[in-house]
Amino acid sequence: MEQALKKIGSTWVTLEFVFTQHKDTDVQLIKLSEEDFETLEDHQLQVQNMMGSRYLSTFEEEVTGWQTKLSGVADVVTIMNEIQRTWAYLETLFIGSEEVKKELPEDTERFAGIDVDVKRVLKGFFEDKNAAIACNKEGVYKLLEETQHKLELCEKSLANYLEQKRRIFPRFYFVSTSDLLDILSNGNQPDKVNFHMPKIIAAVDHLDMEPGVTSTDRPTAKGLDSCVGVEYIPFGNPLKVEGRVEYYLQDIQDRLIDSLRDILYQSIKSFEAKKTILEWLSATPNQIILTVSLLFFTKDMTQTFKNIAGGSASAMKDFWQTKIDSLTELIDLVRTDLSKADRMKAMCLITLDAHSRDICKKLVDFEVTDVNHFEWQSQLRFEWRDADNDCFIMIVDAEFRYGFEYIGNGARLVITPLTDRIYVTATQALKLSMGCAPAGPAGTGKTETTKDLGAMLAKCIYVFNCAPEMDYKSMGDIWKGLGASGAWGCFDEFNRLIAEVLSVCSTQYKAVLDAIVANRKTFVLEGAELKLDPTCGAYITMNPGYIGRTPLPESLKVLFRPVTVVVPDFALIAENMLMAEGFTMAKVLGVKFINLYTLCRDLLSKAMHYDWGLRAIKSVLRVAGDFKRSEPEKSELTLLFRSLRDFNLPKIVGDDLIIFMGLLGDLFPGIDVPRQRDWDLEKKIEECFVEAGLQPEDEALLKTVQLMELLAVRHCDFIMGTSGTGKSTCWKILAAANGKRGLKTTVKDLDPKAITTTEFYGYINLTTREWKDGIFSLLLRENANAPGTDPKWIILDGDLDANWIESMNSVMDDNKLLTLPNGERIRVADHCKLLFEVGNLIYASPATVSRCGIVYVDPKNLGIEPYIWKWLNERPDKTQATNLKPLLAKMAQKTISYVVEGLLPSGEYIPKPATSVACTELNYAMQLCAMLESILTEEKGINDTTQLECIVVFCIMWSVGGALLESARPPFDKFVKELSGVPVSSSKSVGAGSLPGSAPTLYDYYFNEAMIRWVPWTDEVKDYEHVPGQPFANILVPTVDTVTFTYHLQWNLNIFRPVVYAGDVGTAKTVTIQNFLKNLSPDKFTFLNINFSSRTTSIALQRNLESNVEKRTKDTYGPAGGKKLMLFIDDMNMPKVDLYGTQQPIALLKLLLGQGGVYERGENFKSGEGTNWKNIKDVGYFAAMGPPGGARSTVDPRFISMFSVFNIPFPSDTSLTMIFSSMLKHHLQAFNQTVQAAGNKLTELTLVLYSKIVQALPPTPSK
Repeated sequence: MEQALKKIGSTWVTLEFVFTQHKDTDVQLIKLSEEDFETLEDHQLQVQNMMGSRYLSTFEEEVTGWQTKLSGVADVVTIMNEIQRTWAYLETLFIGSEEVKKELPEDTERFAGIDVDVKRVLKGFFEDKNAAIACNKEGVYKLLEETQHKLELCEKSLANYLEQKRRIFPRFYFVSTSDLLDILSNGNQPDKVNFHMPKIIAAVDHLDMEPGVTSTDRPTAKGLDSCVGVEYIPFGNPLKVEGRVEYYLQDIQDRLIDSLRDILYQSIKSFEAKKTILEWLSATPNQIILTVSLLFFTKDMTQTFKNIAGGSASAMKDFWQTKIDSLTELIDLVRTDLSKADRMKAMCLITLDAHSRDICKKLVDFEVTDVNHFEWQSQLRFEWRDADNDCFIMIVDAEFRYGFEYIGNGARLVITPLTDRIYVTATQALKLSMGCAPAGPAGTGKTETTKDLGAMLAKCIYVFNCAPEMDYKSMGDIWKGLGASGAWGCFDEFNRLIAEVLSVCSTQYKAVLDAIVANRKTFVLEGAELKLDPTCGAYITMNPGYIGRTPLPESLKVLFRPVTVVVPDFALIAENMLMAEGFTMAKVLGVKFINLYTLCRDLLSKAMHYDWGLRAIKSVLRVAGDFKRSEPEKSELTLLFRSLRDFNLPKIVGDDLIIFMGLLGDLFPGIDVPRQRDWDLEKKIEECFVEAGLQPEDEALLKTVQLMELLAVRHCDFIMGTSGTGKSTCWKILAAANGKRGLKTTVKDLDPKAITTTEFYGYINLTTREWKDGIFSLLLRENANAPGTDPKWIILDGDLDANWIESMNSVMDDNKLLTLPNGERIRVADHCKLLFEVGNLIYASPATVSRCGIVYVDPKNLGIEPYIWKWLNERPDKTQATNLKPLLAKMAQKTISYVVEGLLPSGEYIPKPATSVACTELNYAMQLCAMLESILTEEKGINDTTQLECIVVFCIMWSVGGALLESARPPFDKFVKELSGVPVSSSKSVGAGSLPGSAPTLYDYYFNEAMIRWVPWTDEVKDYEHVPGQPFANILVPTVDTVTFTYHLQWNLNIFRPVVYAGDVGTAKTVTIQNFLKNLSPDKFTFLNINFSSRTTSIALQRNLESNVEKRTKDTYGPAGGKKLMLFIDDMNMPKVDLYGTQQPIALLKLLLGQGGVYERGENFKSGEGTNWKNIKDVGYFAAMGPPGGARSTVDPRFISMFSVFNIPFPSDTSLTMIFSSMLKHHLQAFNQTVQAAGNKLTELTLVLYSKIVQALPPTPSK
């Protein structure tokens, strides 16, 4: 007890706070490092145990004193962490924001006092750096408690203030707190608020504002520019932007509605008087064009029914023909040279007119003559009523006012019979004051149909990508916003919310619906009374049966009208979209298109990444439209053939390629058109390959071009393939080629599985409701807000799992929107692309696969030759490289094929040799070249062919054959000897030009370049030197194996290549590596040992590594004193595998090895500002692991490919005898000769007994 108290005392005499500067001030924030906090907890536990000791009376005063002191440190550190975080957050508002000062004068005054107290306390801590002294000063904790209470009052006032603003202007409920504070802080500067306009009205990019006469005069809003397509909307009457921000934003919204209403009224008149359709299209906003078209269609249909009633039997057929003629006119128009904005308007009008034509055809086929017939009444019917000066939409018995929400100049949905049925069901749900719940497979149009109905009715619609991280308070804010603003909410993947949140949602939404049913003016939700807009609506879309879904509670189900969404009419969609792209043979081509995709679905393999659904169809049609515009003179069959071939080939695997090309040939007979090529770009890509020291192989060039073509069509793409196929090279070369084209491409790379989902997306502190950014949300926001239009890519390199990928569904689809739990909505900019670098799509749902383009990189296409020739080209000694080339050409591919596939040179297959760790062909080639590089240094100057041949054979044995199990080594030895054709000599001294044969295999020798001969490893074994008092587990007796594997550690260290030793327990993996590292020069190297267990996390690994490096430059870290850190990871495959097959610490190590750094995490993460990337230099990696099974798992092959891999066999009987007899000999030295003489016999008998036990008593599940 006395010793323990002394140790505690000595620790706390020197233990000090860590200080970090607060922003650009002289204020120093305090922190107790994680290591020190663990020490505090440990010491508290020790003191607590002492209090129950029977020896307490002797040291009672001292023990009680330490209990009080340590408790004081713990209490003060805990409360200070909370105070510092809250104070830093509120400081920017109460001190930096004039708006907040004006609105909350009492709290501003209170915070000024808090500010003085906090700074005084922090100054005191900085002066008394010792934690135990500073925390136990009289009155400190009491002052901190009072400060915390005052801060809570300020926080509560701020929350009430924001809630009040949201109630006045309900769209603020859909704006994150940080954005809302920025808007309120700059309320008197409308130019700064203008930046946030897309968050207020989704389709508005910015207001067109005329500056005031004087510098203090507010500007006048004259109109707005769209961020959906290209379009400008002038305000009928310019609006002076004055007053408080929440009021003038409402005025802007109202002025926009009035302006659109006036434009609609004027456009109804101008439509009848138009000279040409193009002239009218150019002068009219897109949504008004479509509304006017539908108004006149309803009007003409009503007149047609009157004509039928008047006796004109052919009136409907005549009107149908009129619609066909007007549609043909529009298709001809879209083929002319139109501006981008006018083309979009024409395409949307074609889409709607095609539906109008189909309605007429349906009414003709059904011989409908009555205006009240259901087939006509179930359509959306538009009507302008002069008495109300408003537009109304009727469907069946439901009637709605046109909402005049600005939609922008974007594409519209092709309306199929399925869409019509959903429209009827959804509108009936609204009429019955219910929500609507479309459910069905991925890619059937659930979300898009909901959005399109909103566009038809000109309603504001918010899409929310639901995630398990969203809590009931976040959802409560959404329901408040919907109910008060009259907007519609579309909750994508609603059943991803957790059961508790779903249960509360039923109460929240019911409060809104009950108020609508009761015709109340207000509704009450979570104790707040808000004004009610009864035109609000809610839609929940679901994919039943996917991983991570929660069944809806009955209380929630009854609030929503269910709709089962089946697969839509693909042929009709294809036909309409082809028409909109200007194809005249749309019907025939649409049928061919859908037949091809149907046959592909049935005949091709069921690869996880194949998608033959709606999203894939849409992307191909977009490509076909681009081809049509660039080469209008070409045959339409040829253009569609090329689109289908070029868009789909990147994802087709293996033998499926033959079937796919056969199907294309059958559907498009006689057509074989070359791929459209950008020769200039391909030349630049080839130059980039050469500049990177890579071989510009045709297949690698093709995959790079295919990725470029795919990125032009889809903003999210998978690059998929096994390790070492060139996925990373593909996007890196394309980024470099973009640079040569004047498009500087910014790339950010991260592994989503190296961190937690909350660290990836961000999270809300459940206590304070404060938002903490995640790495991905921060990067996406930076890209969205960055000036310019140069490409910005985010590379997500890691395993897919439902937890993080499903939360990105709304980012990957046409919404291009990341919705966060704090209400923030980050739009993916047009120049921003997401690339997912993955090995497989085992855990990706069809919903995910359908949203992305896919480039599949087949491992068979690349091979090992490009890598080996690249390595040879980089050799400084060109003569040596020339001599090595035929040797490697003769042996490398054949030996690697033998190990990977069991393929013999004759073409026959044998059972695949057993390895301790599965490696790819490229991994073996890289290990072979690395070993040659380490041995063939420039100083040695080895050029003799016979010497080089022996060195190549030696390196092949230990690189290609290094991971083989002991049983597979003799056959491999025989294979290599035969393949090399080098004579085998059985003499004891064998030089260059022969292979040694006196020992069983080549594994028993190494080639000594200095002596120019083969040397047995046994010659290098030194005598065992006994170290008295050394722990048994640390004893290392030199054997052939320890000498051999120490040699391999050394050559890997020479070129700083990571190495992993795999083998059974007790094969001296750990002690061999540790012994090697401990013998390195302490002047040049430091050593860190980390033992992995099932509980090891990536954050624990990162913190451990970070504590052993220091800052060198702004974002570069490395070991202290310019040394190199040797990191040894024992039991590397022990960490727990999550539900989706990932070991999180391994994912972090992969990021470290692949990218040379990590992202800041936890409290060090800079939310909303600056870079969070840390380059970590001068770290070498060594690892050991046992075979998979029990608590050990199979490690990610993509990670293993970064290492040199060696199997450590169990020591031979000779080695075991040597090990134990050497140890026993030293132990028996103090005994007489008789006892010493028994040592060897004792060792022999023990080993025989061990062998018999192993055979007779094999392990069982219970033992």
